[in-house]
Amino acid sequence: MRYQEELDNYDEINVTSMLDLAYVLLIVFIIMTTAAVQG
Repeated sequence: MRYQEELDNYDEINVTSMLDLAYVLLIVFIIMTTAAVQG
C-alpha cells in the first residue's frame, strides 16, 4: 500500500514540474514573438 502512495506522489510531482516547464516555455515564446514583431 505504501509503495502505491509514494508512486502517486512521484507522478503528481512529475506532472507539476512538466506543467511549470510548459508555462515557462509558453511565456518565453510569447515574449520572443512580441520582440520579433516590434523590431
